[in-house]
Amino acid sequence: MKKKVLAALMAAVTVCGSFSSLALADEESSYVHEAMYEGTAHSATVKHESISIAMDTEPGNLSPEEAVDSGGSMWKYSVYERLFEINGLGGGLVGSVASSYEQIDDTTYRVYLYEGVYDSDGNELHASDVIYAYDTLLAAGNRMSGDIAKYDHGEVVDDYTVDLIMNEPLTGLSDLSAILAQPYVYCEQAAIDHNLATDPCGTGPYYVSDYQSGASITLEAKDDYWAEGTDHQTIRQCANVQTIYYKVVAEASQNAVGLQTGELNFSSYVSATDIAQFQEGGAYSENYYIDQFLDNLTIGLFANCDEESSICADENLRAAIFYALDGEGLALASGSNGYVVASTLGNMKFIDYNSDWETEENYYHEQNLEKAAEYLAQSSYDGSTLTIILNNESMLENVATAIVAILQNIGINCAIEAESDSITDSKQVAGEYDLIITKMASDDYLPVVWQRWFSEAFHSESHTICNSDDQTIQDLLNACIVVGGDTEENVNAFHEYIIEHYYGYGLFSQLTSNVVTNDIETCCWTFQDYLIPGGCTYVDNEF
Repeated sequence: MKKKVLAALMAAVTVCGSFSSLALADEESSYVHEAMYEGTAHSATVKHESISIAMDTEPGNLSPEEAVDSGGSMWKYSVYERLFEINGLGGGLVGSVASSYEQIDDTTYRVYLYEGVYDSDGNELHASDVIYAYDTLLAAGNRMSGDIAKYDHGEVVDDYTVDLIMNEPLTGLSDLSAILAQPYVYCEQAAIDHNLATDPCGTGPYYVSDYQSGASITLEAKDDYWAEGTDHQTIRQCANVQTIYYKVVAEASQNAVGLQTGELNFSSYVSATDIAQFQEGGAYSENYYIDQFLDNLTIGLFANCDEESSICADENLRAAIFYALDGEGLALASGSNGYVVASTLGNMKFIDYNSDWETEENYYHEQNLEKAAEYLAQSSYDGSTLTIILNNESMLENVATAIVAILQNIGINCAIEAESDSITDSKQVAGEYDLIITKMASDDYLPVVWQRWFSEAFHSESHTICNSDDQTIQDLLNACIVVGGDTEENVNAFHEYIIEHYYGYGLFSQLTSNVVTNDIETCCWTFQDYLIPGGCTYVDNEF
């Protein structure tokens, strides 16, 4: 039986594409970048001349309130600054333009700014500017304003002290970092003097010297950066390279070409087919090396547990489906550059992840076709075709194709409906699915990943990813997602309950393969694994 399923999987992969040479992860590596924001660091006295970095999407609106972090906005880390930086996923807050904060009462947080924080025009950042930036961001109504939805208003204490006042207490795991370490701050005068959508002006160590819409954005190191030489400058605030070229290269094949010709020096977007050229022994390995890191996104499979809309409300059917599948086989079928197989709905990147989950006896670690057949026989499955919905992304479609082949081999029929994000979302809300393949992440804690999948409070119209009205899910989750609630006991309880009732199956997390020029000796990363070029050290730097 296992040979038949393997053959079916291989057939599905033949349709989907070739295997990646980096498909199997080195089990001795965690693939987690170390955060390096703490401790004093100063810029090199001899800077590297320039570096060219690939972006997968064009920057679009350059305003700081357009703060959705993506490949097209990675340049903002060098131009704009936040009150604090997050020292790795779930890590502490490290001062950027602010030295410290204190909680005054249940809803008031007092922030102390450094004096002498100047932007590219010479405007000094004051408490009133922080309030202006926060109010503007909240009014913009984008994703970031959702993250700071508990911010109500600010009050000036003095030029360098500001009270940020919430509309309710910050009780969630992510609330404080969302308020203090997500929004960019900038001077109101800069917004008056510039159209920030096309002409940025920030307090960071670099300024925008050129912007070609749809093509590139160029940064130059400042000669008079406010934090240079201070005893609180961090590596994230350094400028070890003079000029940074961010170039829009949407096609994976063109990323490889750009690296080959030297037009690019760094890319996270090289395909699995082309990556081998830059690995050790490859045609271009003399000029590059590969850095792999674990993405905070996890691909998950969920069943519709609503009795009125899906036969998958039958727990035995869900058990049959989960025991028939294998996370590693599906990761191989995905066409990913690399992966780490999941042991929960999340991965080891989060500080509240429990490595004991990796040795448990459950469907994560036991593809058991005999057990799947037993559960299927006990279920109410009638031979009907199950609908699998997913966003029309090639990697997810590859996974879905493999799942269809495997389940068909044990007698479960499925059909794939790959749609745009909005159509998939509407079908999920309406319950028009039996299985759904999707991916989710958070910027800090593992229970926040779960919250975004399962919390009724997080979803409009109270529809969760599995469409279940099981109140125990909400109770266990609510215990995890409050400040201090991500204890081993609470996290384990939620993890075990989801497994016990077959509510979700984390399949794998991808490894992103960065192709890095040999001119970089050590890389500096944001907590979201975007390169900070100024914080990197280069072979020709002098300090």
